[in-house]
This record gives sequence, C-alpha cells and structure tokens, in this order.
Amino acid sequence: MLADVEGDLKITLGEKFFFDEEYILLLELAITLIKWINKIESGEIVDFYYESMDYEDEPILAFKVNTDSTWHLFSVWQNFNDSSHIFLEELIQSTKAFITHLAAHLTTNLNIDISNINVESHRFVGWVETHKNL
Repeated sequence: MLADVEGDLKITLGEKFFFDEEYILLLELAITLIKWINKIESGEIVDFYYESMDYEDEPILAFKVNTDSTWHLFSVWQNFNDSSHIFLEELIQSTKAFITHLAAHLTTNLNIDISNINVESHRFVGWVETHKNL
C-alpha cells in the first residue's frame, strides 16, 4: 500500500521552491516523519533521513541539526543550497501539518485511516476500498 499513495511534494523556503518533485511516496514519507517526530518528542534529538523504496538516490529529504540547535534541509533533488536556520518548533509544526493534511485526504478520498498504520512495521492494519494516486 505504501507504493500506491504517491503524489507531488513541494517544499518552500521563503518564496522559493526548495523541493518540487512528482511521484513521491507520500504515505511512506509520512510514516518516516511520524517515527522521527515520535523520537524528537520523546527527547531524542536525531536527524531526519528519508530514503525511498522507489529511488536509489538518497536522501530524498533530510533535516539535519546544526551546532546552534537550529536545523537545515537537504535533498539530493533540492533546487538550491539551504543556508537558512530553521527552529525545531517550526519544523515540527510544518511536518505535522503535512501529515494532518495527508491523513485527511486519505480518509476522505481513499478510506484509509492513517492511525491504523503501525508506523514501526510500516504495516497497514485496516481495510482499503480503493487505490488511487493523489
């Protein structure tokens, strides 16, 4: 099922598209983000690193902590080098907004409840009526 939920992913930094790619496995990304957020919220400050089963290039997306406790973004497909310093709260808020938006879309359009996915095993434990690309 992870490979069935794909779509466009656009990330802006300021007014520019830092990342703008089609056919990203959005559910796979969301699960990886949820795992990372869970670690961060339990006090474990770790970099985020997303690689995909669909691509050999990696990382598709990474958040790396700087020595001043701010974060920067990196991707093998980035449109420009990120020299900005992002605060963790902003990064968490943005990633949670993405997950919430994706979850609402999956529930409404595909009858997939993201809360029924065991993020540790990437295993869906509910029923899927239909598979469509986002």
